[in-house]
Amino acid sequence: MNALERHAKRILGQIAATDREALAADPKRALTERFGLRVREQAELAQRRDAGGWCDGISFLDDGVILYAPSPFSRRENFTLTHELGHKLTEEDDDALDWLADRDQPGRDLEQLCDLIAAGMLLPEALVTQVLDRCAPEAAHIRALYEASAASEVVCAIALAQRLPCQGAVVIMDIGSSTVSYASVASPEDDGWPLAYPWPKQEIPAHHRLARLDADQAVREKSWWATPWGERQNYYLDAVTGSRRVHAVLAVRDLWQVTRFHTDTSETAGRPVHHLNCSCGYHGTARGYPCSDCGQPYCPSCKECQCSRRNAALVVCEKCFVSVARADIVDGRCSDCR
Repeated sequence: MNALERHAKRILGQIAATDREALAADPKRALTERFGLRVREQAELAQRRDAGGWCDGISFLDDGVILYAPSPFSRRENFTLTHELGHKLTEEDDDALDWLADRDQPGRDLEQLCDLIAAGMLLPEALVTQVLDRCAPEAAHIRALYEASAASEVVCAIALAQRLPCQGAVVIMDIGSSTVSYASVASPEDDGWPLAYPWPKQEIPAHHRLARLDADQAVREKSWWATPWGERQNYYLDAVTGSRRVHAVLAVRDLWQVTRFHTDTSETAGRPVHHLNCSCGYHGTARGYPCSDCGQPYCPSCKECQCSRRNAALVVCEKCFVSVARADIVDGRCSDCR
């Protein structure tokens, strides 16, 4: 459990059980009757916070007012309302405010904290445990959690990301626009954020596998994600598509035994065969489809391709956070920052 999750769990623990039950059943009514807030529909509102948060609402805490975009026949407004309550609870919590004040990106972390608080109100941990049934989080679990609860897909994605045992993200994408609708980034045990990760409104990177999926497809393979300014992170990917959305889980560890699947001879029969001289020392045959990015085969010994080895050799500058060659780093900074 990282610091964000610890603060969210502590703040949630301060809410009376009866209030939490009321919030899960009818957030709008509970906000008015139990928390003294005035809740108003604002159909024109489509709020995207400067720090990258995703929520169709905005709160004026000094005046005790929450404005939100209604979503009839949808669970989305429940997340919006509980997210805004998360802002109120955080503003009243000195420990959380002190922690945020010391963060490099407090606005981003505040939005993530309120997301976690909202998810905890709407989706009990016991239900998440039951749905996962001791399995690693995967894309299909988003829909399974949705069908087992009254939570929105966004809330289900947030809850699922909390169960990732490594850096990664749980993502909802729009097929029509090829953009990220929502992403919940995981960083267990304060491991730091991945070098590159999906964020709401970001376009799916060019040449990415997720940009080429059709409706009703499923994929599980080695993958990556990249920022618009060129930073890149290697991941393992599990994704499923519906008619309009892609649900995906990205993880830096091979949670689904992707590598073993692709190197097993019974599964790779008939796939392309390459002769490989790998820098890890392996010399011989590599059977299987090459990396879609660099076009080079994966080594059966070290399990890497040319671009993953290249990326592993890069070092992040402590000031600008850009990945550069190790030789360009002096005292933790690249040549542009010295």
